[in-house]
Amino acid sequence: MNPLLGDFRNLFLDKVLDLLWRQWTALGVSGHAAGDTPWVIDPEALLLATCAFGRSEPRLFDEVLDCLRANGWVMNTQRLGTLLRDESWTGAPVLGAVAGFLSTGTEVLKWRRLSQHLPRLAQP
Repeated sequence: MNPLLGDFRNLFLDKVLDLLWRQWTALGVSGHAAGDTPWVIDPEALLLATCAFGRSEPRLFDEVLDCLRANGWVMNTQRLGTLLRDESWTGAPVLGAVAGFLSTGTEVLKWRRLSQHLPRLAQP
């Protein structure tokens, strides 16, 4: 790979992860992120972006799962399904696994319904 492309990829991923940390910490996830978030946060789009990029940062992903376990009732799973249907997201299998994980919690039905319509990551 061209060294410039590799540098760009790493810089881009760092910036995206920084944005994800800032937005999740603004929503109450435990963590430290520099700067304020002066814009409105879309929780469903944030979850989809986290499913696409967040696996590069295991601590962020774990904190998001903990937050969803406690506050998953806030997420609109119907909107998540619509966003996935209308746009192509690379994190759909990860979201399927997240929905499967959350389908054992307090909001069993809404997450189970979503997990049934999404592909899941293959189990090793």
